[in-house]
Amino acid sequence: MRRLPLTLLAFALAAPAQSTAPHTYRVAGTVVSAIDNHPLQRASIQLLNPEDQAPVQTTTSDQYGRFAFTGVPAGNHELQGTAPNYLATMYDEHEGFNTGIITGAAVDTESLVLKLHPESVIAGIVVDESAEPVQSASIQLFRQTHNFGDGRVVLAGSIATDDLGRFELPRLIPGTYFLAIIAAPWYAVHPTPAPIETAAPAGSRRAFPQGLDPSFADSIDPALDVAYPISFYPGTTDPARAAPILVHGGNSVDLHFQLSPSPAATLSLPRSPKGQPQAYPTLGIPFRGQMLVPVDELRQGSGQVVISGLAPGDYMLSQSNRPINRSNPGTAIHLGDRTTTESNLPTASDNAQLHVRLQSAHGDVLPSHVRVLLMQGRGDAIAGQVSDEKNEVNLEASPGEYFFEVADQQRPYAVRQIIAANGHPFASNNLYLAAGDKLSVILTVIPGIHTLKGVARKDGKPVPGAFILLFPSNEASDIRTSFRQQSDLDGSFDIRGLPPGAYTLLAIENGWDLDWQHQGALSSYLRTALTVHIPDTADKVQYLPIPIAVQSR
Repeated sequence: MRRLPLTLLAFALAAPAQSTAPHTYRVAGTVVSAIDNHPLQRASIQLLNPEDQAPVQTTTSDQYGRFAFTGVPAGNHELQGTAPNYLATMYDEHEGFNTGIITGAAVDTESLVLKLHPESVIAGIVVDESAEPVQSASIQLFRQTHNFGDGRVVLAGSIATDDLGRFELPRLIPGTYFLAIIAAPWYAVHPTPAPIETAAPAGSRRAFPQGLDPSFADSIDPALDVAYPISFYPGTTDPARAAPILVHGGNSVDLHFQLSPSPAATLSLPRSPKGQPQAYPTLGIPFRGQMLVPVDELRQGSGQVVISGLAPGDYMLSQSNRPINRSNPGTAIHLGDRTTTESNLPTASDNAQLHVRLQSAHGDVLPSHVRVLLMQGRGDAIAGQVSDEKNEVNLEASPGEYFFEVADQQRPYAVRQIIAANGHPFASNNLYLAAGDKLSVILTVIPGIHTLKGVARKDGKPVPGAFILLFPSNEASDIRTSFRQQSDLDGSFDIRGLPPGAYTLLAIENGWDLDWQHQGALSSYLRTALTVHIPDTADKVQYLPIPIAVQSR
């Protein structure tokens, strides 16, 4: 609950008729370990204001793990606990959402069980082919998340190995993790395949001396022209064979990696023709929707861009202004041992230029600094810009089909219509860009200022902690815009930031690990879903006329 509102009016408790003093309530329970449910003594427990996360009351659990707050006013509160060697955990927390503690709603707030997750750590050591420590290796940790409904992995942390080759990634929440190692042999030297005019490091790439003599290549010992392939737990260089690391809470995972060098390869790319913007490459290895960039050296020469120090293998190549992701897999490149591979990048002239002006569907004045994103697939941002004082942005992207996502710091905006420069509206909110296009469009947008309040019930009883999912009804087969929430202790919930429109509403018990973006994952739930209409009116709060039925997983 990120969050969250006052309880629904239907559950408000009136003050006793004989007294005008506000009635207060008691919030109490036991704090335990999420692993084995043993009570935790001297844990710090806080009752928080859901609007600003400010502590309302703080207490400490006794030797039996018991805690209590008295004099709590009616309303919505958040409950959080922490203890030594335990993570700060909200009551019934899932993927950043939690169950609000609703006082004054005729639900039990005095028998709560607050479960804290013990801290976990993944640590290890990285050594080279001679069993010597590899220092400054980049350790990349990824965690599987269901926040986007597709089980993708996201970066969960990164750290460099110390001078002993050791690393430690502490305070990890329970979940499924993957680990990658990016490093370079400290002794590696790579030849220059052609005369070089300039030299500069790019991103994480290493610096190198300028003006290298071409004959320098002939003096290099081949044993020094090597590179480490990117490695994955449990010690493979094949991304498809990377194994998950399961963190249950409280466990310590100790890993050992030994890196073996491979003869290095080189990639040569032609520079953009004179007068055209230089299209610098993005080169990497895709891994579960992420892009891992190897340690390499980039040089600019007369008519070419050279990337050396690459381990042999399969890579993806794209322009630097065209991120490689699920929607843009890039161009596949295979590099062999001690070979120079030549390839081509699309020139910058192939990109489409797009001028966008925002206007309100209601004729209101829009704020400046509204962010406009050009999207593909299921939430892959390809290009983005913040609007100026005229509510205009300029975007550049390679050919393809796109849609827009618009938001400011306070709210999202729905795109009601795309209008071409000649005044004709587009047939849909999709936009196709061809190579070399120069387009101007107007986006008519509506701010998401509405809130939907409702109650989740099953068998006539309120269900706390239910997974609530809302999405535009016209996106049922391909959800692009989603709103999630978790029901509170009395089954109530609210979903904020909604633009007007027709929506489909679902409530699923134990649905937090459901990958609802997968084909057919919601088909069995849609039969009993509710259709919700948010009217385009000044009334910012809408109430569900009936409870939403919570479906079993």
